[in-house]
Amino acid sequence: MADKITEKYVDGAENIHFLGGMVRVDFASLQPNQDDPEKPTPELTERLIMTPEGFLKTYSMIQKLAEHLLKQGVLKRVEAPKN
Repeated sequence: MADKITEKYVDGAENIHFLGGMVRVDFASLQPNQDDPEKPTPELTERLIMTPEGFLKTYSMIQKLAEHLLKQGVLKRVEAPKN
């Protein structure tokens, strides 16, 4: 029998930084904000640490999936705001 994979849910990456020769990706889950229920507060829940090479491979895979989802209409391209 194969080893089981642990699955975790996150709402997205909150921060990505390079430290100690490794890329670190902090993930967050949104939590209710009692002061403003319309603006949930991100709470850091997980950190993924990988080599720069592993990060580039992951980045390439994410780009390919994003292009596929754009072609299928699952995602829509949004123009970045101009400063």
